[in-house]
Amino acid sequence: MPAIPGRSCEACRARKKKCDQGQPSCSRCIRLNIRCIGSGTQRFKFHIATSTNPRHTPVGLPSRPLHNQVTATIGSLIQTLEVDDPRFCIVSLGGFFEDVPRRLGRNEALDAAARAFSETMAVVRTGKVTVPMLTDYGVALKALRRVFVSAPEKVMTVETLVAIYLVMICQNWMGGSREEFSVHINGLVNILNSGAARDWNDSFSRQILGITSLLAVSESVTNHTFQFNPQFIPTTKAGPIPSHARQPNIADPETIKLENLVNYPKYLNEPDLHLLEIRQRYEQAKLESHMLVHLLNNMLAASSSPDAPPSPPSASFIRMYILCESGAGTLMSVAMMLNQILRIFNTHDFLLEQDMAFFTTEVMNVAARVKDLRPLGCTFVPPTLCMGWVTTPSEDVRRQLGEWMEFYRADFRGAKSTDFTGWLEHRFGRMRGRAAEMEREKERSEAGDSGIESLGEDGTEEEEFEITGTRPCCVM
Repeated sequence: MPAIPGRSCEACRARKKKCDQGQPSCSRCIRLNIRCIGSGTQRFKFHIATSTNPRHTPVGLPSRPLHNQVTATIGSLIQTLEVDDPRFCIVSLGGFFEDVPRRLGRNEALDAAARAFSETMAVVRTGKVTVPMLTDYGVALKALRRVFVSAPEKVMTVETLVAIYLVMICQNWMGGSREEFSVHINGLVNILNSGAARDWNDSFSRQILGITSLLAVSESVTNHTFQFNPQFIPTTKAGPIPSHARQPNIADPETIKLENLVNYPKYLNEPDLHLLEIRQRYEQAKLESHMLVHLLNNMLAASSSPDAPPSPPSASFIRMYILCESGAGTLMSVAMMLNQILRIFNTHDFLLEQDMAFFTTEVMNVAARVKDLRPLGCTFVPPTLCMGWVTTPSEDVRRQLGEWMEFYRADFRGAKSTDFTGWLEHRFGRMRGRAAEMEREKERSEAGDSGIESLGEDGTEEEEFEITGTRPCCVM
């Protein structure tokens, strides 16, 4: 997969014009008064290449002799894992996948879910849902039901947790309903709340715990019926970047560790009770965002350095790069959310708007850098764009983010991302109402302390209004 580096902006590339790579806009875009995207930003364009590695098996052939359905599933799953094309690399879905084949044959639900996952993988390439996909998905659902009903000793196991996660991925790729997604999340929450997770101390278990818990926490933000009990968190240190893939020079942000993520639902639901804690968490998120952006820039600079060997990036580098970009997207999503909460309750802090400009610029830079890795190499981008679109105070930036959201629309599997956007707008609207109410209470308190009546702008006593806008009854 040879990589072709480039730093020209999108407009100059499209018109095959020389770009001076100025930032934030090149001189040509400034002169033409058009939007400049990606100027001076390193990008890679990946080409599909046939692997010469004898370990790799040609697509369509099993990796080992098949004797029964389990070995057939193992062969199909290994074949999926050996895909070189970063557009279809499943590392962004979890670094634990490499260990799944050796766990097949222990749990009926995991076997069926792995078979459905391997079959459904084709929909990512073709965009078409076939009858075999639906059949295998239905078989996986029935297997999960049988485990929950007939084999309770297998329910509270890490294999069942993986099975639910694989079924959720299949449902997402095929555009399943919101109700089905909630049912799967409910199963995850029940297993996580069981306490069995405290005994899962191996690397594989910690990785799947981190990913599924992140899903459960995210869903608990919008669905209060899920009571997430993070009792196993002291033994869990997983995050968006799997522990086995971390290197000493890769940041491990505290902001997006599970033990901190579980606090964000209460920040959204009761922000006025946690403003000091939100401020502290935000300052940490801002610092770590700058740090991770710097690390990513160093990675890209090193890969395109004239002193670097003239060879395409290795598969391990591509996987590490995708994991780092994914971590940056998650980190900036959290930072933008906390920034919005603080701006609502502190309208005079103009530094927060400057910080938001940095976050949204970097989000669009990420979207430009990884657009050639669609669909699986950039699954984190659409939710990050949604968060930026909801929280930015700039209408021009919102328009630009909207254009990127339209570009990535095909990657908005189902309606979950757009539903989340609507929910966030509603939640932040309620926060503004609460902030306005707190301000009125403060003014009334200050007026009462000074013995002065609250006056309107014209000097007369200001009348109270209902929230609906109607005046109080004249006889009251």
